[in-house]
Amino acid sequence: MKYVIINKNGRKLDGFHSNGGWSIGDVFPCSNSSYIVFEKEKEVQEYLIYMQKKCIEQSDRWGDWLDVALKFVKKLEYKLID
Repeated sequence: MKYVIINKNGRKLDGFHSNGGWSIGDVFPCSNSSYIVFEKEKEVQEYLIYMQKKCIEQSDRWGDWLDVALKFVKKLEYKLID
């Protein structure tokens, strides 16, 4: 069993760049052709928590954009893939 993180449009998370700019696509690129695969459900859950923490670490640099990033992370879901 393998897991992927998906956004509200069903695209899979391709990476996470907390040092990225002020665009969701820069920080949380999502795609259907390339994506991060997790072996265990616990790994996915831990990665979602990791992303939240790394976003918060950027609060001085991101300012108000932090809220945008955190809302995006909180809306991410995960699912099993074949």
